Amino acid sequence: MYIGSELLVLLKVAIDPEIAVKQGAINRMYRLNAEGVEIKSYAKGSAVVRGGDPLNKVYILVRGNCCISRSTSDGRTILSAEYEGSTVFGICELIGGLKQYDDTVVAVGPSCIMSVDAEVFSKCLEEDHTLQDALLRSLAAYVRATLRHSDQISTHNNMENLLLYISNKCTDRSFPCVIGVNKNRIAEELNMNLRTLYRQLDALTEKDYITRAHRKIVVDEQQYIRMKQAVEAMFSNK
Repeated sequence: MYIGSELLVLLKVAIDPEIAVKQGAINRMYRLNAEGVEIKSYAKGSAVVRGGDPLNKVYILVRGNCCISRSTSDGRTILSAEYEGSTVFGICELIGGLKQYDDTVVAVGPSCIMSVDAEVFSKCLEEDHTLQDALLRSLAAYVRATLRHSDQISTHNNMENLLLYISNKCTDRSFPCVIGVNKNRIAEELNMNLRTLYRQLDALTEKDYITRAHRKIVVDEQQYIRMKQAVEAMFSNK
């Protein structure tokens, strides 16, 4: 199997979290003519891969954000941490010798993803040790994001998790900050049912951390300052 040098270079750019992927590199990926390799855009909410499907490719998140979606025994959907560019979905299963994908991967927003035939990807890893190093950094970033999300859910109560979630959504935004995320989506990310979510939203409204307007969560600058103080106190008390 012939592996071109252009493919190896672009794979390292796509996988290594220490490399900022610029538009020029993405344009090169779209022009790349390599067997078993495809790059395409996914709209928000699109399934990139579904758990249980035959494992025949790895999917590299070049730009955007994705998360893993799982179903609970009572029929609820739980979303994992958000993963940023350089994440390689399917690699754990491939390394483990599995025949199918463990999880469903969903695009959180518009995302650019490169899919690579599993055999081609394995061959690339064999031929280029610097690509192996880049993959290790990618896997380390994946594990850190997963553990941070897991620690947050298990360490904090529902109100604290919601406060953290809203605070993070307001970071580097202008005020008033409107958070238009669907309530079902927030509940899925925070692993709580809708009734619990609305109860916590009511509590945050009463404490004047947020305002509710036209089914959206709105945070003004003074509310955000109080929210940040509460978050800092939350961590200092843990």
